[in-house]
Amino acid sequence: MIFDQEDVTINQQIDQFEVEMKQKMKMLEEKKMKKKMKMLEEKKMKKKMKMLEEKKMKKKMKMLEEKKMKIFDY
Repeated sequence: MIFDQEDVTINQQIDQFEVEMKQKMKMLEEKKMKKKMKMLEEKKMKKKMKMLEEKKMKKKMKMLEEKKMKIFDY
């Protein structure tokens, strides 16, 4: 099979295009993963914050209950 210069050029362009597409796909994939990770991280943080808030509230409530009980004890 004999390739003329035009065929070679077209093949190079096709190869170049494939390489570019693979790079773009990889970039998009990484972007998607980063976004997903960030979202999961935020979810985890919100959950942790909520838990800490609840703990704090329970502790405060318990303390207030104890104070109230002490007042009634007198």
